[in-house]
Amino acid sequence: MSEVETETTCREDQAWWSRLLFLHLFKSFRMAIQPGKMLLGLAGVVALFLGGWVLDWLTPQSAQVVSQVIVSAEGGRGSVRAVSELEMSAGGNHRGNWTDLRPAMQEQNVRLLTAVLSGEPSLKDYANASAISSGQALRAVRDQYKAALKEAAGIADARYERRQEAIKKDFEGRSYTDAERKEQEARRDTDLAALDEAYRNVQDALLSGGTNPTVLWANVERLVVADPAAKDEARQREEEDARRHREKLVTALQLAHAYRLAALAQPRGIFAAGAEFGFARLEQAAVALVWRQDVPAAREQVRQWCVGWWWLWCRHTIFASLLMLWGLSVWAIMGGAICRIAALQAAREERIGAFRALQFSLQRFASFFAAPLIPLVVTAIIGVCIAVGGLIGAIPWLGEVVAGLLLVLALFGGFVIALVLVGLVGGFNLMYPTIAVEGSDGFDAISRSFSYVIGRPWRMGFYSLLAAVYGGACYLFVRFFVCLMLKAAHLAAGLLMNIDGSGLVPARGKLDALWPAPHLFGAVQPAINWATLHGAEYVGAALVWLWVSLVAALVLGFVVSFFFCANTIIYLLLRKHVDATDLEDVYVEHDLAELTGPDASAQAPAPGAGGLGVSTPAEPGAEPRSPTPPSTT
Repeated sequence: MSEVETETTCREDQAWWSRLLFLHLFKSFRMAIQPGKMLLGLAGVVALFLGGWVLDWLTPQSAQVVSQVIVSAEGGRGSVRAVSELEMSAGGNHRGNWTDLRPAMQEQNVRLLTAVLSGEPSLKDYANASAISSGQALRAVRDQYKAALKEAAGIADARYERRQEAIKKDFEGRSYTDAERKEQEARRDTDLAALDEAYRNVQDALLSGGTNPTVLWANVERLVVADPAAKDEARQREEEDARRHREKLVTALQLAHAYRLAALAQPRGIFAAGAEFGFARLEQAAVALVWRQDVPAAREQVRQWCVGWWWLWCRHTIFASLLMLWGLSVWAIMGGAICRIAALQAAREERIGAFRALQFSLQRFASFFAAPLIPLVVTAIIGVCIAVGGLIGAIPWLGEVVAGLLLVLALFGGFVIALVLVGLVGGFNLMYPTIAVEGSDGFDAISRSFSYVIGRPWRMGFYSLLAAVYGGACYLFVRFFVCLMLKAAHLAAGLLMNIDGSGLVPARGKLDALWPAPHLFGAVQPAINWATLHGAEYVGAALVWLWVSLVAALVLGFVVSFFFCANTIIYLLLRKHVDATDLEDVYVEHDLAELTGPDASAQAPAPGAGGLGVSTPAEPGAEPRSPTPPSTT
């Protein structure tokens, strides 16, 4: 190195900002938002969900989750209140045996749904446990609900228009003084506003079934009114028509409510219910913390999220193990590729494509897959050894003495287990970056991650906290941007598409039926009511669901990309502090053609120099040696 270069390097090292290495973490967003990493993250999310859905499909119904509990029946036809009470959340507070929890919840749902279905003459044949458990009751309710919906929606529309015209005609057909006119105008406006509210409530309940029909009776009476100007026989016909229309509306509302309850009480797949529960808890925690600054509420949501994981492993151990192995396989490929791209970009400002990164992760799939598993296997082996040694204590008379003497071995084993678990929890996020940066194997990833966490715990905690806070802010921005994009697309597409109405509910716009209007701060995933669609609307709604779901998965893909990019930078920073290795030092592969070409001697660096994990052939025509990772101190 020349004297000029040495002086320049010294001046740069003396600059105060060169010591603030944690500022490199703020590159994570720019790195994570790039299309290549986002697509890899999206592919990983889609693969993980596909695997979870396949496991749900293979899970027998007896092991599925009771995700909703009907908590009370208050009398009256269809008067049932439902709340979202996931089995895992209830299981966290269950004092008894968790094995007894699911049957008790299912029995409660069957008992109360039986009471609801018994109130409908056409559904009495399905008001039994076998029909409810097999799904026959749900299908029967859905069919009758769809049959009654179109007629009820038409009645509501016609009655709304008639009542609106009657209110206006009654006002215009009288003469008022100036003082009376203002009073009557206010009364007319009040009546029209009440009519609008009643119409919206009835229409919403017909489509969602979320409101008790008994509560809506006042709205039905306000909407369906006989013409007061009719006389004699016409008056009787008006009263009869009004009574018949009220009954049809109430029947449709009861069917909508019964269908909603029957659908909510159906057992669901473990993965589908668990994913929905986990995302809902994290979403509510973020809303409570960011928008309401309610720390206790956010803490409670996080507690329930942790209880959900505990429930998954304790209640569905085999399912959780298979899902974990599938997740490790997916992220060994996709996460390793993201870390490889991030390592070259953060260290050397080099860009490689997703295909080359996937080649790198596939070549080291065993290392990426085994790195998080090896500590778990070690703890399991030590735990089994301690358990087997405990059999000695079961020997009468002699066992107590020998167990007391050998307790020191059990304590040492417990110490090793605690040390491994602490290192795994604190350093698992550094394992993939280690392999991506060093080009090494799983054992080197375990060694480095454990040593960095144990050697620099406070620095590791500071970097992780800074990355979490910054990542949370970036996630909220990306999510808001996606919601704004969906809202703008829905508004623009619905301007003309909503001119035509849906098949069952003509008053509802066609796009609103296929894709309910998204909210800026609401869920990204569309909440489509499939029971209110028919014909080609199913196909259109399925395609809408597919595209919007991919957009929602892309948000998760950004989270995945940010996680691996940030942890790759954290690994480089910790390596510099612990091993005094330059940030630019990273394992680089070269193609065989490049190493054996005519200019290979001039282009290829010396073995191990500059962190390049390549070596040059000793003689022309000699077989090139395999790349070796550089040694770090």
